[in-house]
Amino acid sequence: MTDQPNYGFTQGPDPTQQASSSQEGNGLAVAGLVVGIVAVVLCWFPFVNWVLGILAIIFGGVGLSKANRIGGKNKGMAIAGLILGLVGLILGTVLFVMAMRVAKDFERYDRMHGSTIEIVQSQQSIG
Repeated sequence: MTDQPNYGFTQGPDPTQQASSSQEGNGLAVAGLVVGIVAVVLCWFPFVNWVLGILAIIFGGVGLSKANRIGGKNKGMAIAGLILGLVGLILGTVLFVMAMRVAKDFERYDRMHGSTIEIVQSQQSIG
């Protein structure tokens, strides 16, 4: 059986080995990137944004670790997820602090100048 001619054809790699080696991916890197993008987009919602930012940092960090173990596959996505998670957290926190300051200033202005509702009611009672 081994003495048969192969007529110029060579046997390629085993297809089952090739499929199993190419199937190992880095889903955590992709998840970190997606959650990081959503965290930046939803930075206007403080508590939702903080949860998403923390998840993006966790997924990005674990995805980066896995990328280093499997040869760098999706390493860029993991780094981007990590960075976007941090940016989303920082941006959401800054916006939350700014909103609290504006609310505090508005309350102080309202106390100094009287409530807008009281002013309208007093003008209606005069006229």
